[in-house]
Amino acid sequence: MLCHNPDQHIDKTKMSDDGAIRVVLMGKTGAGKSSLGNTLLGEDTFEVYNGMTSGTEFSEVKGAERFGRFIQVIDTPGLCDTHHSEDNIVNIVVKGIFDVYPGPHIILLVLRCDVRFTEEEHGAYKKLIQIFGAGIYHHMIVVFNGADTYGNTPAEQKQALDDELKKSSARMKIVLHEVRHRYYGVSNTASRSNRDKHAAELLNMMEELIATNDGAHFGHQESGSSDNNDSSNNNDSSDNDSSDSSDRCDNYE
Repeated sequence: MLCHNPDQHIDKTKMSDDGAIRVVLMGKTGAGKSSLGNTLLGEDTFEVYNGMTSGTEFSEVKGAERFGRFIQVIDTPGLCDTHHSEDNIVNIVVKGIFDVYPGPHIILLVLRCDVRFTEEEHGAYKKLIQIFGAGIYHHMIVVFNGADTYGNTPAEQKQALDDELKKSSARMKIVLHEVRHRYYGVSNTASRSNRDKHAAELLNMMEELIATNDGAHFGHQESGSSDNNDSSNNNDSSDNDSSDSSDRCDNYE
């Protein structure tokens, strides 16, 4: 069973009875959201496009059985897509988040290891936080795509990513602080066996976060919460960050 009857009485703060893990992918156009979705699902379910225009015009929902659990993945249009207005993109992303009833357990913010985390993208990220509220932080994991640029094995990639993030800009450090330093590096162009390993490890990370949240999903009841005012103030000050452009993993798309 993929969804519940909206008229059915259920506890909307708990994971659905079917045990499905509901995951929303968010990020800039070209960050690799659709490819990550395919890695998580174990097959090329989402169509992958190249270029600066988002291939995903509307939110798409796909699902598959993986490692003994059913996972539902919601792919959303790219943030900062110059061919669409910011308001239009945000509205589609908002709708996508609440298209899966009663709400997603995990929000994956997809960034890249080989391009700069720009002020424009940070602004789009902050706009989403303003819309959804600070409660979204409790469900968010940052996923860095392109980790294969750091080594051949997941262990090498993780160590190199950790080292790079220690040198990242204030803007990137604030984002990581807000999500309690939950991040993971993947390579969506690696062999299927390595992609499966990434998927299994990331799924374990997601399950740990769901357990920490006592099975709660992100929903309307959390939108507009203001339990992270310090982070909001830090965000405002980070707009003036002028970190050097040699940073790689602060420079995520």
